[in-house]
Amino acid sequence: MTAECTADAKGPRRLRKLKERSGVITEQIAELRSKRRLIWWEILQIRAGALIAWVKRGVCQ
Repeated sequence: MTAECTADAKGPRRLRKLKERSGVITEQIAELRSKRRLIWWEILQIRAGALIAWVKRGVCQ
């Protein structure tokens, strides 16, 4: 078997591994985006709570 034949035989295996890695990376990106959305939602809730507390302090005084 020549070097070219060996390289051709490994090609499909390499492509399959790259596709698997690509799938894993895509899943990780989706998970990070989801976590980022949750963090922003928590920040928004904290800000809203602080705003409401500030308004109540102004109204009650």
